[in-house]
Amino acid sequence: MNYIFTQYITPYGGKHHPGINILLDSIQSLNDDTIRVILFYHGYDDNLFHKHKDFLTIVDVNNRSKWLPVMFPSIQRWYLYRNYIEQNIHRFNNNDKFFHCDSENTIFQKNIFNEIENENKTVFFTEQDEFTLKSDATNLKQQQNLHNQIIKSKYVPPLIQNISHNNIICSGTIYFDTLTNFIHFLSTYTAYQIVCMNNNSKFKRSVYRKMGEVTDQGVINSLVYNEPHPQFKILKNNYLKLVCAMSLMSKCNEQYDIEIKNNKIYINNIIPCVIHQYHKFEKITNFLETIS
Repeated sequence: MNYIFTQYITPYGGKHHPGINILLDSIQSLNDDTIRVILFYHGYDDNLFHKHKDFLTIVDVNNRSKWLPVMFPSIQRWYLYRNYIEQNIHRFNNNDKFFHCDSENTIFQKNIFNEIENENKTVFFTEQDEFTLKSDATNLKQQQNLHNQIIKSKYVPPLIQNISHNNIICSGTIYFDTLTNFIHFLSTYTAYQIVCMNNNSKFKRSVYRKMGEVTDQGVINSLVYNEPHPQFKILKNNYLKLVCAMSLMSKCNEQYDIEIKNNKIYINNIIPCVIHQYHKFEKITNFLETIS
């Protein structure tokens, strides 16, 4: 089986995000009965997902027992995934494949499980090549907060300096070729996150206060580049056939060509299997709203 793991935490007031339905509609349109979606959802209402029930499992998230770390949802989700896998390990096989994605701004246009090469890897996808962890202010700030760099200090911790010229890994789309790879990453990620918290003075002063607004993108970039593993593979975003990460695309010096033909979104004449952060482009958002 092929599993897509994703998560959504409703904001204060319990508002459901329409992007989740757009994501699920896009997966449903693949018409592949080997795909199952595991959606971790806080504020669950069965009526919201009735038409997707054949391939969708809802994991109702609550924190009444206070077991979840009070951090960004993007960090929480890896703890949720790990807990779910451990509790339901009997439901999975090692040859199952897994894809993690953001829930609010991701769509599937083709079946990535059929298109990606099988090579026993955990595959990460980058943002545009012209941006690095140093050149993009948001991603640089995350590294500084994660590794406790003193603002305006000339001293740059080695864990930041060593990876500053690397391309930015997108934390919103990751592929795992086997269950073993998925479990390995979940264990490695959570361990690395805890070590970072233990070494971080911001965390020490105010427990679980997000370490200066660090999301999992900061943690994953530091982990993958500072502690590389043979199972880790990084695909550059210029290979658009699989994943197109659009977070920084509008800032590129050379703009990408975006066309919509026959209800498909083409990026430089290529139909990506997965498009991430499409909401950065009004043209795409408007199109998806009309067909959802």
